[in-house]
Amino acid sequence: KKAEDGSSLWQLVWDGKLPAPQIYRAFASRAFDNLRNEFNVKTLIDLVYAQKEAISPNLVNQILEAASHPVGPDAYASILFSPKSKLSFAAALQTGAEAGVKYLMLYGREDPWVVPMWGKRAYLNLRLEAAKLGKSVDEVVRYLEISPAGHCPHDEAPETVSQITEDWLVALDKTEEGHPIQGKISIPCDIEEADGRKIHVDFQGNKPPRNTGEWIGTLPLRSKLLNGAMERNEL
Repeated sequence: KKAEDGSSLWQLVWDGKLPAPQIYRAFASRAFDNLRNEFNVKTLIDLVYAQKEAISPNLVNQILEAASHPVGPDAYASILFSPKSKLSFAAALQTGAEAGVKYLMLYGREDPWVVPMWGKRAYLNLRLEAAKLGKSVDEVVRYLEISPAGHCPHDEAPETVSQITEDWLVALDKTEEGHPIQGKISIPCDIEEADGRKIHVDFQGNKPPRNTGEWIGTLPLRSKLLNGAMERNEL
């Protein structure tokens, strides 16, 4: 059976808040225990890291230590069984923009899980909201990609992520003071990591789709932007 909001009735028994009821915890514990061993952790990391040299024994041990927390199975059960969020991801982004939240989207170009198309979709949703609010895109969102980097750019390219984030925060301070957005880092650029690796940073916001998947996946949002621009006589 389905509830009125589309959630299964068995999901409504528990709203996902911790601690998990014993029946949910028991079910999730077996799968969680199978996941949290050294071999599986390293295998999963290896799948999503573009910088394989960043996968150190210390990183694996840190993940295993966190996963050994007594409420780990409860948290995993919550991930598995929590009802669907009332807000979609796009709606959550737009609600944040309405509240004055400013976004830095910093993606690893080689991320195999959150592929660039999803970043582009998030960015286009925020562009739509910026237009509705009568703001420039830079007042709402900055979308950058770094390469080579995968699912965890903050760990694979920590110096690059640190410099880009700091530069963005400085730009926000200047914006709040009424000055144009202007950071010290000129993008596109290459940033050197502590081990000598060069990481490329580039804007992705206004660039056209790079493949068929991106073109199809972003078409509805691009159409909305085009129609909105035509209505505002911006074309």
